[in-house]
Amino acid sequence: MVAYSDISGYNIFMKSRELKRLQLKYGSLLDPFAIVLLIILYSIPILAVINLTPRIRQSLTEGKSVLGSQDNTAVAVTNITGVHTVITNEEFDQILANRYEYSARLAVRDEGSYSKPFLKVSNPTLVEQTVEFLPMKESSSSTELAVIFDDVSYVVAEADGETFSRQFTLKPGEEKVAYLRVRNESRANFSERVKLEVNVSQNFASDSSEE
Repeated sequence: MVAYSDISGYNIFMKSRELKRLQLKYGSLLDPFAIVLLIILYSIPILAVINLTPRIRQSLTEGKSVLGSQDNTAVAVTNITGVHTVITNEEFDQILANRYEYSARLAVRDEGSYSKPFLKVSNPTLVEQTVEFLPMKESSSSTELAVIFDDVSYVVAEADGETFSRQFTLKPGEEKVAYLRVRNESRANFSERVKLEVNVSQNFASDSSEE
């Protein structure tokens, strides 16, 4: 009688011989398949990254658009430049988030009235905004200053030195162009510098009056 352990050992021995025989017979064929398999295995992660890249770029683009939309949370005030014979050397600075300062030099000029567009104000927000103009001019000046808004002239500084603040309301989505007007009853033989402080506030009641 053959022992059970002898039979098991014989089976293992036969299987090992069979595997070696297959390896010797088909080894040359298995090697290329193994190489192809390895290439496929390494290609899967690369293909996955390539497929995800457009989505990542799209997400970054969408994120940038969302960040850009934050610009719509504030009123935009910009200076309208241009050559003018009287209103020259314009300067425009943002002092605070909602405060700006405009200044210009008034050249020597004959009596009369002169004007030019100097500010563009846009309200991209969803609420009403108020733009306020506060004049600052030399005390010795006899020049009258006014802001033209919606084709109406509002005096902000009288020839005698008295000044006024003017407030204008912008509805959501509105865009307005403001003009600066200067007027002298007689010839101005000296140049002077004038300044306007521009403040923007939300839901502030309009208190403008026509002069």
